[in-house]
Amino acid sequence: MCNVNPYLLVVDDNDLNRQVTVALLGHLGYNTAAASSAQEAIAAVKSNWFDVVLMDCYMPDVSGFEAVEMIRAWEKEKCRKPVPVVAMSASAFNEDRDRCFAVGMNDFLAKPISKAMMDKMVKRWLKVSQSHHLEAKHLHLPGDCFDQQQFRELQATTGTMLPYVLAEFREDAVREITAMQDALTRGDYQSLSERTRSLQEIGACVGATALLRSCHDMEGQLRNPEVGNIQTCFSQIQRSFESTIKAVARALVA
Repeated sequence: MCNVNPYLLVVDDNDLNRQVTVALLGHLGYNTAAASSAQEAIAAVKSNWFDVVLMDCYMPDVSGFEAVEMIRAWEKEKCRKPVPVVAMSASAFNEDRDRCFAVGMNDFLAKPISKAMMDKMVKRWLKVSQSHHLEAKHLHLPGDCFDQQQFRELQATTGTMLPYVLAEFREDAVREITAMQDALTRGDYQSLSERTRSLQEIGACVGATALLRSCHDMEGQLRNPEVGNIQTCFSQIQRSFESTIKAVARALVA
């Protein structure tokens, strides 16, 4: 699946350089997206699943070096496999190369870039990217956290997008748990009940059974609310979520 239509991101603030690079990659048979700034690149990485990112090092406001540092921090937070990033720069000094690797870039292309150089570099890192995707298809998560049958079906359905789906699960669940904490603090049991149901729906999408059990206990307690017991149920939801996310993180980086 990963060998078909790899998706590359080209980041360069210079219009001509960006257009030439996109055209070169298109001639080599690759699908591309383009960003003209570091901010655009970061937003693109967060909303897509690229196989390789080609990053200009020197851009105004936020440099390519800074952009990669931000991307790596976000990937770590979201439990996503690092996307291969290849630096592009007209400067070939050793200190520039060293800085690229120091911030988390994977390789370096010195401008001007020939067709042969580009093809060789992209193919090298596509192998890494594709191996990451293949690992995602065979994730094994513990049965006390996930419904194994449902999770196998989720893997079969989402394929290479599975890590992205799990990252979205984490982000959505954090949002709901934060809202639940706020509702509990205010004593707003109606809102707490609504947020609990929303969290259940999120957990059901990925078969997060431990989280679902904790949410079910909260729903039962909310029928006869006692602050002490509700707090206990909420604490259990937090522990179940933490265990679930740790299991996902271990599987994704294994």
